[in-house]
Amino acid sequence: MKRTRLMIRTTGASLALVATLLLGGCATPLAFDPANVATKLAPWQAAEGPARSEQVIWGGAVIEVRNFEKQTEIEVLAYPLDRHQRPLPTAPSQGRFVVVLDGFAEPADFPADALLTLKGHLFGTREGRIQQSVYRFPIVKDANIHVWTRAELEPRYRSNWSLGVGVGF
Repeated sequence: MKRTRLMIRTTGASLALVATLLLGGCATPLAFDPANVATKLAPWQAAEGPARSEQVIWGGAVIEVRNFEKQTEIEVLAYPLDRHQRPLPTAPSQGRFVVVLDGFAEPADFPADALLTLKGHLFGTREGRIQQSVYRFPIVKDANIHVWTRAELEPRYRSNWSLGVGVGF
């Protein structure tokens, strides 16, 4: 009797371990490590507040890429991020920010409306224009950028497995 209970417990523990490993393999990893990052600071707050020098993880949609002689600027319309650090373009925007990269960046790598997430250092703000309005843009430098592919933005709840009776096409 004791041996049967021990076997049941061992089998149950083994099944739980296998299930955990299988489900863990399906988890989407974060784009960037959130350690030592100002996760609660939104771009609009950075634009309104005093100059800060913090690391941020922000994301959004590319508005425009501007190449200059020694640097590139990417203007981004910020959106909140989901639990996998993907921008949520159906949510209200969180303002705009500018990413400054050293050297030339190929505009085709950052097409208009592409969704991206970055981890970089907040480097103050500067005034600019959005149409006829003056706007204060937070500036992010030393950024690592991830541009999301269509496949990465697909909802993860869809399964490739199906079970049913009938004819499928």
